Amino acid sequence: MQMWTITSLDGSAVIAPVVITADESVSPKAGGFPWDAATMRAWRLTARPPEGSVFVAGTWVADLAVLRAARWKAVRAAREQAQEAGCASPLGRVDTDPASQLKIAGAVQMAMVAQAAGQPFAIDWTMQDNGNVIHDAVQMIAMGLAVGQHIAACHEVALTRRAAIEAAQDEAAIAAVEVDDGWPA
Repeated sequence: MQMWTITSLDGSAVIAPVVITADESVSPKAGGFPWDAATMRAWRLTARPPEGSVFVAGTWVADLAVLRAARWKAVRAAREQAQEAGCASPLGRVDTDPASQLKIAGAVQMAMVAQAAGQPFAIDWTMQDNGNVIHDAVQMIAMGLAVGQHIAACHEVALTRRAAIEAAQDEAAIAAVEVDDGWPA
């Protein structure tokens, strides 16, 4: 089996990224590719071009923009997972998925309104381990702050990783940017 890349005669435009023939002795035209020798050139490949690569000067090279975008997408997904995995609060771990964040924000508002009015406040909150803990106004507000700080810390890690991705000058440096480990717990 032989793989070929078919380009314009000057190699500036890829017409077919990979054409496969039975072996080296079979040209792309003999292998059934609609060949036009006046406008096309065939380049032998030793391996299939890697995902996210471009053809430059007769060889496939990594397209850093494509690789950066893919790595950033992976970091964003890991950030979302870390944000929604829960966090520690003064009275125990709490859920931090979007629905929980909304509920916590509402309870914090109720606690602040009660505090401002000089009224007592208590809420029986289901924690991440499914145990219930009664929170007063100060404790509920502290939970909200803990969740907010957790979300902010996740964003800070992601921004640091994004800067590393953008600064990376080659494929290895982009791949070296951590995706899964080192997120706030």
